[in-house]
Amino acid sequence: AYASTANLFTASKLSDSPERPGKSSEKRRRKEIVFLFANRPQLLLVNVFRLLNAQDEYRVRLVYMNRARSRVSVPMNDLIRPEECVPITWPDGKRFIGKLFNRLVMFFLFSRQAVRLKPDIIHAWNLEMLIAARLAQVFLPRAKLGYTLQDTAAWMMTGPMIALQRRLYRRVALTFVTSRGFESEFLRKFGLVPEEANIVHIPNAPTRESFIGFSARAHVRSMTIGYIGAFKGALGIETLVAAAREARIRGAEIGVLFAGIGLERLRVERLAAETDFVSYAGEFKHNDIPALYGQVDALYAVYDNSYDKQIHLACRFCEGICFGIPV
Repeated sequence: AYASTANLFTASKLSDSPERPGKSSEKRRRKEIVFLFANRPQLLLVNVFRLLNAQDEYRVRLVYMNRARSRVSVPMNDLIRPEECVPITWPDGKRFIGKLFNRLVMFFLFSRQAVRLKPDIIHAWNLEMLIAARLAQVFLPRAKLGYTLQDTAAWMMTGPMIALQRRLYRRVALTFVTSRGFESEFLRKFGLVPEEANIVHIPNAPTRESFIGFSARAHVRSMTIGYIGAFKGALGIETLVAAAREARIRGAEIGVLFAGIGLERLRVERLAAETDFVSYAGEFKHNDIPALYGQVDALYAVYDNSYDKQIHLACRFCEGICFGIPV
């Protein structure tokens, strides 16, 4: 899927943006793409970014939110050069009014940067960024819009948000989905996109290189269960720790290893501090994946109904299969 991404951009309506007068033939041949991302760049974005920039036809730049202390902030990826990025730093609001104000400011900041860069294509990486991209398109009517749908949430399925998304999708020339279920159970089911919409499935998964160097943990009497990736679902996390505690009471030597980030990061840190059988390895980059999976005997890959994003499959489920680790 990664290898065909450049061709997908070329074959889609995104490649039809009119050329600006006064550009040389070399400049006309190289499309300007701006990615809008409301966090530090994650794996899927980095892979697509590097692939497109390696093509003679494209020049890609990234405008991203530099969330240094957020619970959902990913480690800064060093595979994208600083000169290719435009970081935006803005504090997260703590209360509803503060969060609402910050969202409005964020839309303005991202839109302003997109307008300043004057791209042929503006590609948004979540719904908030799609709103910002649409605002920028008002001032750049020749620019095409692309969108990557990586996740869903209950609030996205409310009446007002459904109406908003229908209006936004009318302007989107190409949509990537990280799960085929997003197309069938969300975009099509709720009538968000027209029948002829250009939708492409591209999985949000580590590249093959991420699995090189894995060495299975030597079998010992004790057992370590790993929760590696995004921390989502308070009930699932608490249940895992409670089950391990019960097993230890019955005589089993079981430990739990958490590694990653997410909305429940503070909960994970608290559990690691309060118990002697739970450890937290902190944030990790994808080249750390083989070493992390080499420390566990089994994986826990559960998203329960305390997490409001209904269409989801934990990446660690598939990663565990690739490493041959029981899930």
